[in-house]
Amino acid sequence: MDGSGMETGKLDDTENERRSVLLSRLLEREFLLTQEAVDIKRRTLLMSEWLSNDEDRNMHEFKAGSRSEGVDMVDSDNDILFTDRLVTVLYPDQYVPQNSSPRTILFMKEAHDCRPGFVSLKIGQLGKRGRPALLDAIIQKGDTYFVSSDIYREQCSNLLTKKGIKSFPNGPSNTVNMLTGTDSVICFPCNSWPKVANEWLTRTRLYGWPSEKLINSIGQSGCHIVPVGDKCSSHDTLLQWRVSFVAAERRLVHSLSHIQFKVYVLLKYFLKQIKGTLKDTVGDDDILCSYFMKILIFVAVENTSQRFWQERNFFLCFWFCFNILIDWVLEGYCPNYFIPAHNMFQRKVHGQHQRKLLEILNNCHRMKWMCFPHLLKSLSNPRTQAELQHPRDSQDIDCGVDITVINALRRAGPINRNVLKTMAKTLHLLSKSQTESEEIITYTYAMNTLSEIARIRADQGSMVDGQGNKSRYKTLRKCKHWLIPTASFGTNVLYLATFHFLMGDYKKSLEICIQVMPLASNFKQNVLHKSSEEKARYMLKYTGQGQTLLYRCRKEFKNVLIFFKEEPWMCLPHLHTELSKCNYIITICPLPYAVFLLFMCFHELGDTRGRDAALRQLRVVKYDHEQGGHQSCWVHYLLHICFKTLGDNHRADRAYREAELASASRRWRK
Repeated sequence: MDGSGMETGKLDDTENERRSVLLSRLLEREFLLTQEAVDIKRRTLLMSEWLSNDEDRNMHEFKAGSRSEGVDMVDSDNDILFTDRLVTVLYPDQYVPQNSSPRTILFMKEAHDCRPGFVSLKIGQLGKRGRPALLDAIIQKGDTYFVSSDIYREQCSNLLTKKGIKSFPNGPSNTVNMLTGTDSVICFPCNSWPKVANEWLTRTRLYGWPSEKLINSIGQSGCHIVPVGDKCSSHDTLLQWRVSFVAAERRLVHSLSHIQFKVYVLLKYFLKQIKGTLKDTVGDDDILCSYFMKILIFVAVENTSQRFWQERNFFLCFWFCFNILIDWVLEGYCPNYFIPAHNMFQRKVHGQHQRKLLEILNNCHRMKWMCFPHLLKSLSNPRTQAELQHPRDSQDIDCGVDITVINALRRAGPINRNVLKTMAKTLHLLSKSQTESEEIITYTYAMNTLSEIARIRADQGSMVDGQGNKSRYKTLRKCKHWLIPTASFGTNVLYLATFHFLMGDYKKSLEICIQVMPLASNFKQNVLHKSSEEKARYMLKYTGQGQTLLYRCRKEFKNVLIFFKEEPWMCLPHLHTELSKCNYIITICPLPYAVFLLFMCFHELGDTRGRDAALRQLRVVKYDHEQGGHQSCWVHYLLHICFKTLGDNHRADRAYREAELASASRRWRK
């Protein structure tokens, strides 16, 4: 690449097209955005959602956020809408379904003195099975009863607190400090398309996106009603609820072409790059949010020909969207995609903030390609250029599929407590699998469900001498056999090692820990981002060897250990104190856990030399880049337990203080 062009950002059309192709392919490599990888991520999500939602359950999950769309960058959001199926939201002139007595009927009408897209919910009928949070949120206005969004949201938050789950409010949702800071919101289903958005169904579209079929399907699917009012409202937001189009948005993102989707990811990436500048200059790094990037891509795609969206125009497509954003900021008006009369910028983008934001975007506009310094640096590398200019070979494609599947397996955890029904559904999916990746993922769900059955059977009564030895032995032998299929996947074997330890078979547990140590040492927090050297080693190890994807996943799978608060009998007793303090689960990286279990096995066997060696190793692990104390507080907690076991109270107390500091630091970073 021409160094002068790199500095000025001024390139001729041919060079722009060449760079666009390279940038498109680089983005695929950096964030694993090949068409195959994105398809696997989305199918896995839909599979998980379907397994979670039984027809006889009154609360259904809907997965939203970047990960639901197929985007998996660092800090990608993971949102879950819990839809209360005991509530039905209708318009006052709609027919109330028969046999609706168990359900609460709420009539919605447009809220006043706020932007369009907000409604009030009037009580039409109280169901026989109404939830306390809803009942406590009812407010009387004259002769009419309404449901307050503010009170309902507060009641839902209080419910989490009563269950010992730590969370903090974030708009209509509560951010739960679990694996990834999941945002969860309890909302109501509305099977009708909101009248305020009727224009979206009928607007003139010159370029055929979205398709008429998709528009009709979305219109018939309705929307969600979430508990938050208009923060720009001149009146009290107590009774205001927001109409959410999250289900429609997910379907629209999934309908984008692959190039359009990658431009959307580049927009989100650009936003992440300027977050620090927004914070320092404007004082608010959320003045632009990722939702605006979604509106941008929808508006851009709807108003351009599909022929425009080609790989050779990749940067031009981004630039087109970027110029729309600048125009919006200049006007101080960002139209909601479904309700154009709703100005998304009204609250924050005005006055001095608007001028500063416009200055930042104009500076980026002058920089052009240089506004992506990290990506540009990669593109300037001759070796990277050479790799990107050649079509991907089958080995590289297989490696990408393997990485994506292994990442999907990390999230294929237990679905719900109705394990027998879940098992039946997973076996149904397994029989319908059409690709090898689908088969592996559904197989893993089935095996994890079998492990959940084992954990339920190995309840607290079975893990202690509360029943006859013969009966207890038979139960636990079954449980061990049910754990083995899941334990065959890489570091999951540590669950089996834990089971052996709890049963008093310390030698077997020790043997497993030693065996899995090399694999556990290679654990990475983000499995999607592998260096060229790591990919080369992976392909050298498996290319041409004739192994199946299942074999490779079993050999390479690495994940954190997850222990459930409600199943303490499947967790080492040394961890019960911390387990009792958590919201729902504790997660421990495999290397520190394996070394800690090694320490405990040696201790129980009376091998002081082995025990001391394991302790030294655990102290080294504290500084591990991927699994050390700066990533998780658990290394410090485990050291605290080890020192306590040895009677070294001074070092135990210091390790505990370090654990508390690490935990506080991690919460602050989140």
